[in-house]
Amino acid sequence: MLQDVFIDDSILRRLAPVNLLEEDSYRQVVSTTRSYSLPPGALLESKLQQGWYVYVVSGTAFHVNNKGERYGSVQAKTPTAEHPVFTGGQNDGNIEAKTHVEFLRIDRMLVDVLMHRQVNTATEVQEFDFDEDDATIFSCIYDAFSAKSLKVPSLPEVMIEVNKALDDPDMGFAEIANIVKQDPPYTARLIQLSNSAAYKGSSTIDTLSLAISRIGVKSVRSLLMGVAVEEMIGNVHPMAVDLLRIYYKEAAEIAALCFVLARRLDTVAEERALMAGLLHQLGSVPLISHAFEALDSPDRSRIEGAAKRLVEPVTSWMLGEWQLDDELCNIADSVSDWYRPCDGDIGLLETVIAARLLLEARDSESPSVVLASTPIGQKFIEKGLNIQDPAAFFVEIAEDLEVARELV
Repeated sequence: MLQDVFIDDSILRRLAPVNLLEEDSYRQVVSTTRSYSLPPGALLESKLQQGWYVYVVSGTAFHVNNKGERYGSVQAKTPTAEHPVFTGGQNDGNIEAKTHVEFLRIDRMLVDVLMHRQVNTATEVQEFDFDEDDATIFSCIYDAFSAKSLKVPSLPEVMIEVNKALDDPDMGFAEIANIVKQDPPYTARLIQLSNSAAYKGSSTIDTLSLAISRIGVKSVRSLLMGVAVEEMIGNVHPMAVDLLRIYYKEAAEIAALCFVLARRLDTVAEERALMAGLLHQLGSVPLISHAFEALDSPDRSRIEGAAKRLVEPVTSWMLGEWQLDDELCNIADSVSDWYRPCDGDIGLLETVIAARLLLEARDSESPSVVLASTPIGQKFIEKGLNIQDPAAFFVEIAEDLEVARELV
């Protein structure tokens, strides 16, 4: 699923080295291509793009060396723009947007693997220098995704029934409760949540109907999704469990932060923001589990790296298989578009992007992108949130964040 702008097929077919691919391989590359945007003056750092072929398809950008000096430019729809802006070498400079710039990002490993397979065909191609072990792992995962043979964890039956019920305007507290009580872990979780600091009232609740009444029917689906994801991780290949628990810990923290941001902004439903944060990279589950099952000698760090390259399209596909709404699927596709415009209200996607960048700012000495430098960050500042100083912001929201963590 391409995002934000329509990418003309005639432009893609001129991009090197994609233009050397045979038709089937070309179509595979197109299906995973993503478009992103940069506002004037924003910087795209080469060190963060080493796994990608990057092309300018709209606007004009400068090449900038490590001293900040400009030494050339790239203008869309010129011969120069038909080649990647970064060579992948150690001496690559950065890219600074002169105007508003749209750029394409194509997975370098995918293109190189497909080109490598093409060597013995009638198409004459050059040899490519890439790590064979990485290529093997990437191919294993990508081929399964491309063939739709990845084992996508099924949405638990109780969640399927809850989703159907919530789409029926005639369903109320009692009907939803009758569905949920068929699965004791889900029942216990909703009662526990209804008594958490986020919802706790003057009395303790001990029945499911009262728990749903306090939480709200529309919030049930979002809150139960955390139980479904935890169950999923417990049912994967044993060697994948530890790695996926790390994934879940990070996803849960992002989800809790999304809940806090939504509560402070009051522009999106808190529980829906929580669910979006929890699910935005859920494709990690089938990707990592499949790699551990399919490979004879799985290497944890290499599997993690390969999975990260495919997590966005796989997550979007997986959420679509679960018949979740388009907004959630599109979040998975666009969640790394840090500099996307933010002219209207802050929505779910902007909330998840902000949460990811804030978490990186908290946990990294040198974050790749500073939230305050993005259009989304500027919108948060306009709304009165002190995200310019992430450390101070986390101190400010510490109590709210602790409450939100109880929900995941």
